[in-house]
Amino acid sequence: MILTTNLKSQGKKHVIAASILMLMHTTASANEQTLSAFDKAMQHVELGQWQQAQTLLDYQLELKPAHHRARLELAMVQMQLGQYEQADANLTYLLSVNELPEGVRFNIELMQQQIAAMTSEKATLETDRHQWAFTVGLAAGYDSNVRFSFGDYFLEDDPYTDGSLVSLGDGTIVFYAPDGNIYTEDGEIIDAEEIGIDFGPREQDTTYIEAKMRVEHSAHFDQLSWHNQLLIQSSDNKEFSDFDKALYQLQSELSWQLAENSEIYTKYKHRTLSRGGDTLLTSNDITLGYSRLSHYGNFDIYSQWMQRDFSDRETLRGNVSSFFEGFDNDTHTIGVSWSKFLLNQRLLTKVSLEYKDNKASDDFNYKGFSTKLTGIYKLTDKWNLAAYYSYFNQDYGNLLLTIIIAF
Repeated sequence: MILTTNLKSQGKKHVIAASILMLMHTTASANEQTLSAFDKAMQHVELGQWQQAQTLLDYQLELKPAHHRARLELAMVQMQLGQYEQADANLTYLLSVNELPEGVRFNIELMQQQIAAMTSEKATLETDRHQWAFTVGLAAGYDSNVRFSFGDYFLEDDPYTDGSLVSLGDGTIVFYAPDGNIYTEDGEIIDAEEIGIDFGPREQDTTYIEAKMRVEHSAHFDQLSWHNQLLIQSSDNKEFSDFDKALYQLQSELSWQLAENSEIYTKYKHRTLSRGGDTLLTSNDITLGYSRLSHYGNFDIYSQWMQRDFSDRETLRGNVSSFFEGFDNDTHTIGVSWSKFLLNQRLLTKVSLEYKDNKASDDFNYKGFSTKLTGIYKLTDKWNLAAYYSYFNQDYGNLLLTIIIAF
């Protein structure tokens, strides 16, 4: 008899035409329930109902393990379901049957070769679906005013953790900066001897070491994409104001393709920033957005919630101790951006507008709009010309009261 089956795997169609001459071991005393189970299984096979056929064929073989035709049909059904290991095991069992004709044996071996090819193809697709990247960096430098930032609020320049605000006996406030200078509230530099306080020795030149490790993972499933990144970064400079900082950052993004030119996405980011082994900042933020690409450019609308906890910090320099009181901070952001390539794909333009509402446990609240304009022009394959403009307006008062006064 001629057995033909269409095998579908990972979107591709495989056809096996096998001419198999099977020896049917049926007897007049065969159990009618057994024959009925096999016949019903064949009806499901004709209709392409592979799961139902598998259930009946499994039942058939439990009743009669020597029903070789049922085992062959089960192997073919398992191939349709992508159960290649089980199908290969059943075909291997059939090859162990001594009375199997050589022509049948040859065709079964062809089926096993097909399974091997399909298994390899599936493994390749699964491997390509997941991509990994690892980056490790180590840098050393020599500087007279080393200052790094991981981009967080006032931690941009670390004035409160690297420097100290000192209140003198007469109520005057001075700021001791990380470079050893002492500044008045007007920004003038004064000598420590003038105010009679020992801030310790001033470090003019120091060395630093920065280490970084980044692990990235991407996965793509039809309309769904998933991107993950783990970043561990440290800057160590014990010669200079106990300047050792570590950043642990984990971020994950899921995007769902709605159509060929639009998607929705969500992002999550967690950060832990520490100094001297003590946690200084923990941060979590979630972003939800919609992106659409058209002839008029790429439009992006998003909303973000960010929660940050700043820890208490006490700093001792010479005989002066300063204390920074921690606080909690919540920021809600709504933004929209537009970008497009112009001038024959050589000029990238981007415009973004954001509104932020920030609330803090120390009542240092603010609301405001920010606008950013960016232009990057490709001069050559190696050189670009970039221009940026940024405008930010904050309101630290009551927004409703401001509106009433305006009227």
